[in-house]
Amino acid sequence: MATVAALVILAVPGADALGLPLWAGIVVGVTAGLICIAANIKVFSVIPAGFYGYACTFAFLLQTPDKLTVAALTSISMNSALIAVALSMVIGAVFGFLSGKLGAALTKKA
Repeated sequence: MATVAALVILAVPGADALGLPLWAGIVVGVTAGLICIAANIKVFSVIPAGFYGYACTFAFLLQTPDKLTVAALTSISMNSALIAVALSMVIGAVFGFLSGKLGAALTKKA
């Protein structure tokens, strides 16, 4: 959803009429509302996870040079926030799982 929000902020000319901060705030507010509405669908029912992904995506876009562009957002490569953030979250979850297993194995009584 954050990738969609970023594309709308960049591609729809609302910033010209309203100013970029107001336009971005409106787009983020609407897409955040959509995350809450989507919670009615079982696969999207965990609202905090949706906002975690949203925040991670915007953190990537705003802190990484040249990623907040339409070209980068629509590419099918690691330049795309959708791909880079999703892959990073999966790798982090795998490392967390393995860390838990290793910790349990190291503290297991013989």
